[in-house]
Amino acid sequence: MKYKSINEKNHIEYHDATIKSFSIKDHSMHWVVDDINATKDNTQNDFPEDMRILGCHIDFEDVQIDEIIFSAWSQFDANGHLVKSEPARSADPSEFTTILKETMKSWCSIQDISVLAETNDGRDRISICLDGQVGIYDLNISYRTFIAQWDEYAGKAWYEEDQWKNRSR
Repeated sequence: MKYKSINEKNHIEYHDATIKSFSIKDHSMHWVVDDINATKDNTQNDFPEDMRILGCHIDFEDVQIDEIIFSAWSQFDANGHLVKSEPARSADPSEFTTILKETMKSWCSIQDISVLAETNDGRDRISICLDGQVGIYDLNISYRTFIAQWDEYAGKAWYEEDQWKNRSR
């Protein structure tokens, strides 16, 4: 791959990115992702604005899945009356593999990635909010190294376009 960004997870913009494929093997989690953006602060981005990437390969090395937490939700009828609700729930570790496989059967988008406290052994911890086939949940992981690699840029990030920049003024 032409570009390789190491441990720059804070210089990648993930919102609404789509995970095209996902695998875990030998303590490494591998994603192929479309519609993420390298920020202008990313060492691999020489452009003056954030740039869109298609086909980005992301690896979390020495990864451990710490927790999966499904979001609470409520459904209301047209009159605002509660029809159904589910509280947030943590998945049992024995469910992790099945949840991740089911998530990837159709579509999966990244809503957000939040940095959590570092572990006692110096590993980074993050919470990845995923919206996919099985619902919306936070995938909390710890890992040693984050690597993002890609071959080319696909233009400016959508939020760098004038029509969107003007809306925030």
